[in-house]
Amino acid sequence: MPLTTWLFRKSFQKNDDRRDAGLTTPPDIERMDNICYGPDPVWHLLDLYRPKNAQGRLPVIVSVHGGGWVYGDKDRYQYYCMSLAQRGFAVVNFTYRLAPEFKFPAGIEDTHLVMAWVLGHGDWFDLNKVFLVGDSAGAHMATVYSAICSNPAYASRFGIRAHRLEDGNVFIPNAVALNCGIYQFRPYRQSGTAMRAFMIALLANHGDADELDLVNPVPYVT
Repeated sequence: MPLTTWLFRKSFQKNDDRRDAGLTTPPDIERMDNICYGPDPVWHLLDLYRPKNAQGRLPVIVSVHGGGWVYGDKDRYQYYCMSLAQRGFAVVNFTYRLAPEFKFPAGIEDTHLVMAWVLGHGDWFDLNKVFLVGDSAGAHMATVYSAICSNPAYASRFGIRAHRLEDGNVFIPNAVALNCGIYQFRPYRQSGTAMRAFMIALLANHGDADELDLVNPVPYVT
C-alpha cells in the first residue's frame, strides 16, 4: 500500500472516531445489517435503516460514502444515514471496493449492484422515489453513476447495462444530492500533490487521456 494512502486512512479514521464517539442507534430506527448485495462477502455489504413505525413501501435514499476513494465503509456513515431515515425514508448504506486495492471503476460497478438489489425489492421500496446522496468521493461516484443511468453512450464505456423498471423504462434516480465532490480531474501534471496521490491510487494509468475521459462525468450529464 502506498504511504500516502496509509496516511490518508489513518487521518480520516482518527477524525471519524472522534465524531462518532458515544453515538448509538436512535430508538425510533430499525436496522438490518450486513446484507450481501454482490459476490464478495467482505466488500459487498449493505445496511438498511427505516423508521420503526413506518408501514408499507417507503421512498428510498441510497448513500455513497466518501473517503477519497481509498477509505471508508458503511459503518462510518451509519449515523448520518439513520438521521435521514428519521425523516421518513428507507436508507441504504453500503460498503464498496476501495482503491488502491481495486481500481476505478470498481466502486461504480458496486453501486450498480446495489441499485439492482434495491430495484429487486419493490415490496420494500417505492421505486418511483429513489434518490442518491453522495459525500466527497461519493459525490463524484453518484454523479458518474447518474450519468451512466441517463446516458447510454457513457454507460457503454463501462460495459454497464441500464437497469429497467417493471414498466420497461430505464431506471434513473429521481434526484441526487451532492456534497463536497470532485467533478473534474485534471491531467496528472496539472494536479496538486494530494490529488496526484489519489489519482495514483484510483486510476491504473494515473489519469491518461482515456481514463480522464471516463472519470470526468460532467460532459456526459444529459
